[in-house]
Amino acid sequence: MPTKVGEDFKQYVSTKQGRLLRSYLLGEDLTGVWVRPHDSHHLGCPKSGDWISRSRYDENDQCIVSAEEFEEEKYMPLEDVQEIRGLIASFVKVFEITHVDLLRNDLDTREEGLDLLEKLILMVGLHPEP
Repeated sequence: MPTKVGEDFKQYVSTKQGRLLRSYLLGEDLTGVWVRPHDSHHLGCPKSGDWISRSRYDENDQCIVSAEEFEEEKYMPLEDVQEIRGLIASFVKVFEITHVDLLRNDLDTREEGLDLLEKLILMVGLHPEP
């Protein structure tokens, strides 16, 4: 969560797309930030937990992303996705795994990446201690 207005935007990815997002700070000035009428009327935006999205091409093109949409789309920071993919790639290389069906590069969510990593661990016979 931001501690001050003007927190830097970071790349986030979801099951459908990538976006530049930052947390909305309750009470911040939203001059120039578009709020969809549906989100305002039905979801009470802007509110705590909402996000602000910015266009990659025009930093003045910004809009509110509701907390509900953020959760539904399962946004996560791009660096988290890259870290999980890196762990999977390292694991595959070290254990020389060649099962093509497991070597997907289109992981949609953090959960899918962690599930795949867990399957790889079980496949090579590494079991966590109870």
